[in-house]
Amino acid sequence: MNAINKNTIFVIIILSLAFGIGVWRSKNPERPQQAGMVATHQKVLPPFELMEVNSRKTFTPKELTRQWSFLFFGYSACPDVCPNTINTLNQLSMALHNQPGVQYLFISINPEKDTPEKLTAFLGQEKFQPSVIKGVTGNKKQIMDLARTIGIFVDEHPSQPAISGPIEHSGTIVLMNPKGELAAVFMPSDTPSDIAKSFQTIYQQTASLNRIKPAMPS
Repeated sequence: MNAINKNTIFVIIILSLAFGIGVWRSKNPERPQQAGMVATHQKVLPPFELMEVNSRKTFTPKELTRQWSFLFFGYSACPDVCPNTINTLNQLSMALHNQPGVQYLFISINPEKDTPEKLTAFLGQEKFQPSVIKGVTGNKKQIMDLARTIGIFVDEHPSQPAISGPIEHSGTIVLMNPKGELAAVFMPSDTPSDIAKSFQTIYQQTASLNRIKPAMPS
């Protein structure tokens, strides 16, 4: 089985499980739920060298280590999913009391249009303030390879190198642990408070496994 087929199967599994979780939740509304789907199979991230637009510094896989990272793949011209998710990430950061050691990343899936200047202006809009989200853009192939590996759906429109219309893409948020590994996947229906509670649980479990005494916000 070649690498493309393996990645395709992985994406299908992620989407199927996410759909299954949504159906199960809808049929069991009275039971307390934990947001997100905890990852059990790890994927080796592909090499990439992108740019973090706030600092204009190079962004590599190393930047996903030594801290927790919430990632969302979107684009600045997105009419609804991306603005809603940005607000979710901002509310999540407040729910976690802007906890040190946690970063929030918006990775552009249309980097030809989302230049560092445009992405900085987009994320700096008043409607998104206050915000701790870092914008990331760069080589499109590297971004798509990263999205595919993690299991994020993006309609790549290979015949349109610089897309001007809407782009079909996943509205999920992914959580990476300080080892740069996929830790959990959250659906658009998960609220900021639910994601925060799930993160605290995952954080506590990871700290316990590593024999680290965690200091979570109350």
